[in-house]
Amino acid sequence: MNTLLEKFDKKEPLYPSIYEESIMKRLSTVGAYDQGGVRPEEEVFNTGRFFNRYYECFMYAALLGMKAAYELPFERSKDGKKFLAISDWKPSRMKDYLFMSLLTLSNTDLEALDLLDQKQIDDKALDLVKLMERYACGGFDMIEKQLKENPHYFDDPFSIARFLKDEGMGDKHK
Repeated sequence: MNTLLEKFDKKEPLYPSIYEESIMKRLSTVGAYDQGGVRPEEEVFNTGRFFNRYYECFMYAALLGMKAAYELPFERSKDGKKFLAISDWKPSRMKDYLFMSLLTLSNTDLEALDLLDQKQIDDKALDLVKLMERYACGGFDMIEKQLKENPHYFDDPFSIARFLKDEGMGDKHK
């Protein structure tokens, strides 16, 4: 019998393809994911990219959206692009943090989880993934707005942390 976390881990979230060129490729090292390898952190930093792989950029956008309580609609079948199963995301603690945050944000009745059958558990895991995708869309939207206002904002190596700290402050993005 699979737990909700195990089912969640097997899911393959989608990211909005409209952000691939403007954000994903700009903030992530292109090629590291495609070639299956991981580039050294120094090389990533020297290329002006903050994330080694697309899923790291996606996690950042999701966290940004969650912190700002900003989610946007996302049509998976129409706008989504698959990249990597959650089970392959690193670090695992970040994955666990996202999972717990999504449980909280979804107002899940934790006691009721014990009563779900496998189909219901799988459905709940997919619901959590869809919620994460909506928050990631919100985060990507925030990043895109910042890039429109200041195209060189993310040239500063500390901007990614500053943006999460300063911009994820509630409902000013709604």
